[in-house]
Parts: sequence; C-alpha cells; structure tokens
Amino acid sequence: MKIRKVSTPVWMPTLNTNLASNFLNREQLLREAVLLTFCDPLPEQYGRLADLSVRRWHKLLQWLDVSGLTLYLLDRLVELRRCNILPPGVLGRLQQNLHDNIGRTRGMAAESVAIQQEFQGAGLLYATLKGFSLCPGSVPKAELRHQFDLDFLVDEESAREARQILERRGYRLYAISGRSWEFKISEKPVVSLDDLYKDAPWSCILRPSTRVIPAC
Repeated sequence: MKIRKVSTPVWMPTLNTNLASNFLNREQLLREAVLLTFCDPLPEQYGRLADLSVRRWHKLLQWLDVSGLTLYLLDRLVELRRCNILPPGVLGRLQQNLHDNIGRTRGMAAESVAIQQEFQGAGLLYATLKGFSLCPGSVPKAELRHQFDLDFLVDEESAREARQILERRGYRLYAISGRSWEFKISEKPVVSLDDLYKDAPWSCILRPSTRVIPAC
C-alpha cells in the first residue's frame, strides 16, 4: 500500500473538509484526522487526535491495525515530531509493533531469497508478486508494510516442481482458490491484533500461469 503526502494543486479548488466533516460521526472524524495527517501542509483537523483518552486510542488502533496504517502513522508522527500526542502506553505499543514487524520483514525476506534460490537452482520460470516486489517504488519503507504471505507467479510447467520445493521446506498445500495455491507451514491462529506484527509462520502463494515472461 502506498501512502503519499499530498498538497492541493494550484489548479484545484480547496477541499472544504469542515463541510464534509459535518456528515461524519466522532469515530469517522478521528479516522479522517489520521488520513489528513499524511497531507502537506498539515491541516488543522489533525488536532482531533490530541488529548484522546487511552480507551479512544485503543479503539482507533483496532481500525489502524486492520487497515494496515498503524506503522505508517507512527512513521509520520516521528517525521512531524508529533509523537507527544500519543499516550505513553500507546506510543510504546506502536514502537513494539514496529520492532516486531522489522523482524518479521527480515524473516520473510530471508525466506523469499531462499525459495528463489531453490527455484533458480531448479531452472524454474517465475516472478515475485506484491510484497517485496513493490519496494522501493510503491513502498519506500518495507518495514512499514504488513505482509501476510510470499507470492510467486510460476510458469505452469514449473508449478509441480515449485510445489515440491515448498513441501521440502515444510509447507503443505492448504487451499486452492481459482489459480492460486496457498501453502502454509503452520495453521496457528492469530491470538490478537498485536500478533499481526510478530515473526510468526506465514503463507506462500503459487499462481501457475502461462504468462510468465523470462528476464532478458
């Protein structure tokens, strides 16, 4: 997911955020304030996040976790030097989430490299999709993005051998949906939203295709 800092071009009318906000409830107003935090210059609606109770922050964090914005918000507040708006416990939670996700990202990157080395050693035709393939063009900081799986597009003729490679690495075929094969090492459920960022076993997706183009 790419988040850009934006400013209103001179040829566009200024958005009347006060008028739009008249139709939002308090929870929606807080979410709007989070999104506006990524704008340059920082709009005054950002101030809604100041002096929120810990209970309100925890409710807002549930939405941030699900939407994938938690670590992006922390990074933006650090950039703006506005982390003081966060209660100490909330700031500590976000910093721990970032620390955990850095470890998770490194683990997934190492596993992706290991799988690709085996694919290359077997002479398979493949391409990486989403996730790390978006960095740095669409995702400047990989550690801020939460990634659920490793995704590979493989040539149909390579699909069986690619499956065998994954199975030797401990994965098992968990589900087939359309042209996507999902492999898992563990089916341990996520206990809480905080566990989203921990370096836990992830999934691997194979997408057999006839449209894999070999690199020049």
